[in-house]
Amino acid sequence: MITIKNLRIEEIHRGHLDGWSRVVADIDVENMPNPYHKEGNQIYFATRTQDKHMLSHSYDAFLLIPLYIAMTYKQDLRICGKVSKRLYHNIMTYVQSILCDFSDKLSKVNVSVDGFTDMVDSNKGGGYRHKPLMWCRFT
Repeated sequence: MITIKNLRIEEIHRGHLDGWSRVVADIDVENMPNPYHKEGNQIYFATRTQDKHMLSHSYDAFLLIPLYIAMTYKQDLRICGKVSKRLYHNIMTYVQSILCDFSDKLSKVNVSVDGFTDMVDSNKGGGYRHKPLMWCRFT
């Protein structure tokens, strides 16, 4: 099983990353090799601190990449937090099927969450209104 938990927003104060903020979640794994063990078992998305308001307290961003890893290792995924009901529905109804069609090495898995956010989608119609400088790293 892969477990995602302890979501938090942090400011980074070190070297070339000074002036950046990130949304971080801890990732624990059982019954499979741990791809995150060398760097503290964390996954995060970062942006410049001036754009920190774009970082979310939702686990939505932390659902897709661990899902792909879970499907590769045939392990269930547990999110210890809330996700968008719409995203969860799409993951369970469409995304896993599409990914399995993409690769024979993937299998559908169970995804459990603590609940659903009731956030209103302020970006209806899709797309970004602007393209911020943002990056992601798995540590």
